[in-house]
Amino acid sequence: RPGGAVVYSTCSLNPVENESVIASAIEDAGGVDAMEIVPLNESLAKKCRPMRGLSEWKVPHPKYGKNENYTMYDVFDDVPLEHQGGMGDTTDNGENGILKTQK
Repeated sequence: RPGGAVVYSTCSLNPVENESVIASAIEDAGGVDAMEIVPLNESLAKKCRPMRGLSEWKVPHPKYGKNENYTMYDVFDDVPLEHQGGMGDTTDNGENGILKTQK
């Protein structure tokens, strides 16, 4: 909402639960031009050790690591239909359609 603030924190290392959630929120709000993204205040930054987020990532198959399955997907359209449920759509950055957001 106008004038509101969003603070998002997780304990996950999974970009689908981190960067993609933020990318979707920014997109839903009208993009980076429709909002002000401000740095974390200094006292919190010292405690939290923030790191630069990812802009692209691969998504593992739901059974990754089981039965010698080490499949990773770069593009949403490569994910088999039976595994697309709940993943949402992709944001194409205009270059190569790397999977970037979850809705």
